[in-house]
Amino acid sequence: PVQFDYIGFIQFKGDLEADFRLHIPYLSEYAKNHGEAAAKLFLQQLCATNRVLFCIDDDRDKKDILKKNDPNIAFLKTLNVSILFASRTGYAEFEQQDLPLLSTDACIEIFQRIYGHDIHDPRDLEVLTKIIEDMSGNNTLIVNRLGNMSNENSFSIEELQKNLQEKGFRIKKDCINEDELQQEINKLYPLSDLTKEGASSIVEAFSLFPVNPLPIDLCVDWLHEDAGIDGVECARTLTRLSKQTWLEKRIDASNGEVLFSMHQCVKSAVKDQTFVESSAHKNLVEVCTDTLNSSTKAYLFLKSSIIIPFAISIFKDLSQESSTLAKLSSAIASYYLETADYSNALGWFHIARITYKIAFGEDHPSIASTFDDIASVYFFQGKPNHALEWYQKALAVKLKVLGDCHPDTATTFNNIAVVYKALDNYNLAHEWNQKALKIRETLLGENHPDTATTYGNIAGVYLMQGQYNHALLWYLKALNIFENSLGKNHPSTATTYNNIASAYANQRQFDLALEYYQKAMTIRENVLGKEHPSTATAYNNIAGIFDSQRQYDLAIEWYQKALAICEKALGKYHPDTASTYNNIASVYKHQGKYDLALKWFKKTQTICENLLGINHPHTTSTYSNIASIYFYQGRYDLALEWYQKALSIVEKVLGENHPTTIIIKENIACLKTKL
Repeated sequence: PVQFDYIGFIQFKGDLEADFRLHIPYLSEYAKNHGEAAAKLFLQQLCATNRVLFCIDDDRDKKDILKKNDPNIAFLKTLNVSILFASRTGYAEFEQQDLPLLSTDACIEIFQRIYGHDIHDPRDLEVLTKIIEDMSGNNTLIVNRLGNMSNENSFSIEELQKNLQEKGFRIKKDCINEDELQQEINKLYPLSDLTKEGASSIVEAFSLFPVNPLPIDLCVDWLHEDAGIDGVECARTLTRLSKQTWLEKRIDASNGEVLFSMHQCVKSAVKDQTFVESSAHKNLVEVCTDTLNSSTKAYLFLKSSIIIPFAISIFKDLSQESSTLAKLSSAIASYYLETADYSNALGWFHIARITYKIAFGEDHPSIASTFDDIASVYFFQGKPNHALEWYQKALAVKLKVLGDCHPDTATTFNNIAVVYKALDNYNLAHEWNQKALKIRETLLGENHPDTATTYGNIAGVYLMQGQYNHALLWYLKALNIFENSLGKNHPSTATTYNNIASAYANQRQFDLALEYYQKAMTIRENVLGKEHPSTATAYNNIAGIFDSQRQYDLAIEWYQKALAICEKALGKYHPDTASTYNNIASVYKHQGKYDLALKWFKKTQTICENLLGINHPHTTSTYSNIASIYFYQGRYDLALEWYQKALSIVEKVLGENHPTTIIIKENIACLKTKL
């Protein structure tokens, strides 16, 4: 027996490097955080220093023979691994090991179990043996199907044989040709056999799904309306279809959850017989979209990650001129945005934009909303100028279609103001906030939550300008509206408490700041729960007050509470997680624990560089923080190196006269006097 350190199972869809990342979670994370080249090198080093076995299942629709110079084979050759490649197609690069067929006796046993009773008649056993050996090729999928056919139709063994002969069905024992095998399998899965109400619709839907198993609750929610049956009957139909081998049913041993999937061969049989219309599965698309959106917005990313392959597969197989599918692509993009996978988010928002354009033309509110979404990705990537460009595109459409006095137009005015605030152009930020405010006060009234949001944005600009009393006045106006219109236990009310606390903290009124931060925390714990990222933000803010009060042990305790939530809900490679790492590092810096501070700043640096890029303000801030640690350690040459890295970026991004640029230049000048 060979002992392996690692075993990986890969479903080969056609691009082996992409399939590796898809099926090995930590490799996918590595690629996302360190880049594709680094991930490939990491895998090569892992394989070079450990005993690794990759089981690769050839799951392509068309199993063409891989050529000798195929990039997939070239990639495998760079890995020092053992490979078990399961395919019906032989390759010169691999040693072929034909697996023995299941014995005829074992096939008869399977058939009898599904058929419902044992077969003792010598003539029946003789005919069944011929069916299994000469017609089914001892193929277990086929034996299951034949047992079911006989059971469903009350066939005798001879009637089964006659039925197969009429279909012209025969699989040779030595058949390895994928097309020939599929052609015969298709004869056993005619859609015309599905006479029960809803069965055809459910089978069609599963032909759109990936081979991944889907929990029964989602199956029922997604499929029953398209099938024209209620949830109870849908569950029964799923079970019946699994008994008929159209579907595969399994039970998760860890939690007893029932899951359904469709075998690749059955999927191919269904696809060969029908063209699935998007209109026939409109409800499936809508409910999948709603499920994905709701789980993402609730930060249930594990549930969203289960749905994502289905959403992508449905979109690709149904991709037509449909606003419903555009909404699905937007939901996929939103998942990637919330999990900080900005490249995928941007790609899918562009797909949504194109799909909406095909469905509605250039000038439509949905197109404008997608422009807003694309802008938001650039904003989170730390590319405010790109964000501004796309917000302006959104505005142009909205002004043309909706006019300059519409709530949606006000939303884009608001977004543009937020960008100008990030660019430290506070005059323009105020100007655009006022544009949004005029519309919202006129159309929605002074006591509407959207109007209150604009009040809060105006306050935020004053806060950045250091005009804390002005900020407090506007925050309190917003708070009064939120408390009266949404209640004192609403997340928007909590956000305003949080912002008021920030103003007090900047005025060094720490007791008042702590009071309001705790109000925000209480609401978020009660409404959103103790594992929600917004609750983590509340913990972070409370920790910041303790840090300012030099209660460092309490600060670390609260930061660790926040970190536990961020790592669980968002993952270790998310901007909010990086921010918490940075906060913990700052406490250690204040305590004079420079080695610990450097360790946590370095963790922050890695995430910022890979998620936000080296030109993002958070990244350059981390460079400055690392430089300060080296300065306090007396390692002036390293401090100078890191300050200069930060300076080269901020001069380019923020300009030579920006306060951050000036501060870094002053630090460098101070350092040079010590070298």
